[in-house]
Amino acid sequence: MKGDTGEVSFKMARSPQGSLEILCLGEKLRITQGQRETVLVCERQS
Repeated sequence: MKGDTGEVSFKMARSPQGSLEILCLGEKLRITQGQRETVLVCERQS
């Protein structure tokens, strides 16, 4: 993780499998739910 921005990045060894449902999509916020019911909330920084 980058300490100054909080950015996290990683490389994937293979393509992801499964499905992803977008629950909310806005200018600053995105909420998704995967097939294993994991909920991810992402906030866009200016």
